[in-house]
Amino acid sequence: MKKYGKFFTYINSKPAYTSDKDGTGVYSADEWYDSRKIHDNLFSHPSERNYRKSFYQESKKIISASKLCEKFDFSNYKKLGDIGGAPFYQALVISDFYPNLEMLLTDYDYGSCELLKSVSYFSNIEMQPFDAKKDDYNIFNGCDLLTSWGVDYALSDEDILKLFNYIKVENKTLLIASFDVDTNIIRFVTKSLIKSAMNLMIKKRLINRRVHGVLRNAKYFSELSKIAEVAIETIQIDSPILYRIYKVTP
Repeated sequence: MKKYGKFFTYINSKPAYTSDKDGTGVYSADEWYDSRKIHDNLFSHPSERNYRKSFYQESKKIISASKLCEKFDFSNYKKLGDIGGAPFYQALVISDFYPNLEMLLTDYDYGSCELLKSVSYFSNIEMQPFDAKKDDYNIFNGCDLLTSWGVDYALSDEDILKLFNYIKVENKTLLIASFDVDTNIIRFVTKSLIKSAMNLMIKKRLINRRVHGVLRNAKYFSELSKIAEVAIETIQIDSPILYRIYKVTP
């Protein structure tokens, strides 16, 4: 793989943190499951009512998906494969706009997927466990469109290149929604300058933070697309700030 250097990585990405006292790195599937059951009634007591309540609390995500449905013509595709999108708010929004679009919903948190299957909104939608870091993308061979909502932060560069290569080889389209770190560039630069100090304090246990992944800017994604030899374009920048959504094609 082409090396773009530590300096490039430093100025075009930044760590994502959680406030956990224990553990290291990105959450495991079990940690996601336990966290969701503690913090969201949808997963501790799954029901249609609790799903609606959880849905309404995620207004930014709902607005983002609704705007995308107005800009991007999903009717050109037969089946959508969603990568790691539990609890799948965006997928249900897209399904409301395009009811004839078939769907395969996946997440590596198997426990949460099993709970969501008991909610009637998913009674006619295929749902399977899938780990983007370990599993084979052939699970999506029947899909001509793939979506990913904020999952990239948990993936390494090699994981993203694996996904891009699948898109290229299998001639599919990918919509990858990455948390937007470009719109407020001053904030991004400021956070980049202090992240070394944060990392040092974390290592010395001076603060309770857990490095939970990495956030990449548009330039970083452009570089990854060049390495994978795929085309990438920004098709939506959310306001209020949430995602920068890219379309990736062979």
